[in-house]
Amino acid sequence: MVSSPAIDKQGTVYFGSHDSNFYALTLNGKLKWLVPTGGPIISSPAIAGDDTIYFTSVDGNLYALNPDGSLKWKLWTGGCTESSPVIDRVGDLYICITNALAKISSEGTIVWVRRLGTLLADTTPAVLANDAVCVYGPEGTFSCHSSLDGNSLWRIWMYGPGTASSPAVTPDGRIYVGNIHTNFLALATTNRLGNTAWPLFKRNLRRTGNAVDLE
Repeated sequence: MVSSPAIDKQGTVYFGSHDSNFYALTLNGKLKWLVPTGGPIISSPAIAGDDTIYFTSVDGNLYALNPDGSLKWKLWTGGCTESSPVIDRVGDLYICITNALAKISSEGTIVWVRRLGTLLADTTPAVLANDAVCVYGPEGTFSCHSSLDGNSLWRIWMYGPGTASSPAVTPDGRIYVGNIHTNFLALATTNRLGNTAWPLFKRNLRRTGNAVDLE
């Protein structure tokens, strides 16, 4: 299991597993429910402000569940989805699908898709303020895109592939990210982390994955 857990406001713990199941446990470790999928779950879940739980499976679907485990909707993305979802200020989601960055509405429809390269993009994006989202592409380019239409706002070469590396963003707009070539880089920008329910991997800068932990 490589999926990191997320904890909702009521203390329920959610995570996926290589056995293709998505689990909900009490804080005491008792099983509340599980939802089977068609493939291993590599991603970590995100929890929206309305308590909807989102996660992806290698079966190619993005899942939206209610807190009781019932299916809200399921979207076939058309590609491989190891990326963990993040959520913007209006509740829309961003994930990487195969070699692209995609925006998904909170109702489960694809809004736009922007190709990042030719290799598998399994990193998690980060939602920034001012309607922007950033992501480390699989071929070494770190890019920032408009969340409205997906168009590129800026991009920079990061000295090597960024597979599985997810950015951290400080309150003053500095972005920290590493890559598989033992490089760790800091970017100075003027765009802060988005003030949303789940703006980056494991929700906050301390990576607690807790819906009630703000900092």
